[in-house]
Amino acid sequence: MRMEVSQRLASMPIAGGPGTEVQIRENIWLSLKPERPQLYRQLLDSLHVAFDFFTFVCMNLCSAEDIQLEANFCSRTLTSGTIIYPMAYFHYMPVYSPKKQRTPHPMDVLLKRSDLSDHLEPVLARWFETSTQLRSVRVLYLSALYGDHPYVENKFLAMCQAAEVFHRRFHRGEYMDTNRYENEVLPLLIAGIPANLPADLVEVMQQRFAYLNELSLAKRLKDLVAENKEIILKFVPEIKDVLRGIVTARNQFTHFSDKNKRSDLSGETILYYVDVLRMIVELSVLREVGVPSEILKKSAVANERYRRAFRLKRA
Repeated sequence: MRMEVSQRLASMPIAGGPGTEVQIRENIWLSLKPERPQLYRQLLDSLHVAFDFFTFVCMNLCSAEDIQLEANFCSRTLTSGTIIYPMAYFHYMPVYSPKKQRTPHPMDVLLKRSDLSDHLEPVLARWFETSTQLRSVRVLYLSALYGDHPYVENKFLAMCQAAEVFHRRFHRGEYMDTNRYENEVLPLLIAGIPANLPADLVEVMQQRFAYLNELSLAKRLKDLVAENKEIILKFVPEIKDVLRGIVTARNQFTHFSDKNKRSDLSGETILYYVDVLRMIVELSVLREVGVPSEILKKSAVANERYRRAFRLKRA
């Protein structure tokens, strides 16, 4: 699959007196050109991948109502010498439908075309290269922010999963070497299980021991924060306490017991956790697909959506 990226100015600034609103819009054209014939369904999958990229960088759901396909056969040449290929138009139904269609304000966009400059094409190429690894992350992220469910608990758990799945796909996931754990540690743990325990309990303990070497959610979140620590601390100085709160809340929803019950877990707190997890996932994913650290830092710190979410005032 080859990509071609181009742009054009869609509207020029409007000159006027004080208070006149000035708008500049750019259209970004992304052409996907398969190197060999593909099923229509496969082309739609590629479009989903492209739309998900722009959803991440614009921090607003991006989709399409119609798509246009250009054939590379049965061409005809006009008298001017221009070659015309057959065109086909299809109605494209997005998976997620925003409640309101609106154009995001430039200050709400995480990364603009001018921010990425010459980095746009290599970043897009990396995005498509990792599209299979990122698929579950994208689905969980989109579901949390744009899915048609009203409960904040759904959003929170989906965003927790998005962060955990991303870490599993792109980072080390064990406390110690797997072979060493399985050959030296696991047999000792299993051998230490008392013989007089119920068979069902023994089976469960053996299963849990097998996965005991996998990193916890707390460790995975710490790793992701460490990669973008300078940015995240700007918005969430108490990030260590917030991460503990996120893990405790996740455990309360998925492993409820009187021991981990929190009486102060309000809807406002959960939504705050969703915003923190969203920032962690967005920064981690964009860093992974090759957005340079300095560009990401400059754009994130200036982003008004982050500033509103974390009530950060401009200096």
